Amino acid sequence: MARPREFDEEQVLDCAMDVFRTRGYEAASLSDLLRAMRISKSSFYDTFGSKRALYRRSLERFAQTQALPTRVDLDSKAPVQNVVAELCGVVFDGAADQGRGCMFGRAAMELSHSHPDVRRRAAAGLGSLEKTLRRFVERRQASGEIPTDRDARVLARSLMATLYGLEVLGHARVGRGVLRDVVAATQEMFD
Repeated sequence: MARPREFDEEQVLDCAMDVFRTRGYEAASLSDLLRAMRISKSSFYDTFGSKRALYRRSLERFAQTQALPTRVDLDSKAPVQNVVAELCGVVFDGAADQGRGCMFGRAAMELSHSHPDVRRRAAAGLGSLEKTLRRFVERRQASGEIPTDRDARVLARSLMATLYGLEVLGHARVGRGVLRDVVAATQEMFD
C-alpha cells in the first residue's frame, strides 16, 4: 500500500516553477529542484515522473497562476496609460528584482528547437497573452480611450513585444531610467 503524500502538490509545483523561472530548464538541476521543493528524490519521481514532466506541469501552473493577465487587472477602470505603466513595471521589476521571467518566453528561447511539445505550449501561452491584450485594447477603443483607427491586433502585439523586451532589460539590470523611457514611449502608442 502506497504511503499518503506528505506535501501539498501545488506548493511543491510552485517551488519548482520558481526554479525554472529563474534558472531555465537546462540550468535547473535535479538537486536545485529537490532543494527548492523540499521533497525526496523518490517522492519526486513518484509524483512527477521526470524533470521534463515536471517542467510541463510547471508551464501549466504558470499559465494558471503567474501569467501576466493574472497579475495585472486589465479590466481595471484606471486610465489606459496607468494600466500600461503597471504592466511594464510588473514585468521589469520581476526580472530585475527577483530574476524571474515569463516561463513561456524563456521556454520559447531555450527549448523551442529541441522540444516541439514545449514550443507548442509556449506558443499557445504567448498567443493567449496576445488575445488578452487585444481584448484590453478593443475594450479601451470601445470606451473611447484609444482611437479606433488603430489596429487592435497590432497594438496588442507591439505591447507584447515591449513587455518581453522589458523582461530582457530587467534581467540585464539596466536601471529604472530605461523603464521610465520605455513606459513613456509605450504609453504614447495608446494616445
